[in-house]
Amino acid sequence: MKTLLLIALFCSVFPLLHAEDCVKIEEKAEQKEVQIIPRWGMKVIAPTRVYFHSAPSNACKIRDLFMIKNDHITAYSTYDDGQEQWVSIMYFSKRLGDTVQGWAKLKDFEYTGTMSGF
Repeated sequence: MKTLLLIALFCSVFPLLHAEDCVKIEEKAEQKEVQIIPRWGMKVIAPTRVYFHSAPSNACKIRDLFMIKNDHITAYSTYDDGQEQWVSIMYFSKRLGDTVQGWAKLKDFEYTGTMSGF
């Protein structure tokens, strides 16, 4: 019985700890990100889904929020975590009828041109 209680407690607390880590990663990225001015237009070149992340880390992937090949985005900044290059992006989702913002891996995109700055 104690084991089941501990498992239940861990399963309810773990997502909260994970969310805290993503907040810390995002704060660190904000301090070291490189702003892109003028903004870059880019398109997805990856053959598979490109997922949004709440922070530039594989651990911060947002399930069920992704783009597919040839979707176009606006890039705002880049961040290098020492292992991977990330890009802060905005995407207009026709399905949601609104913009979506987050982080994605830079390698999954191709530069298509610059956009107006401010």
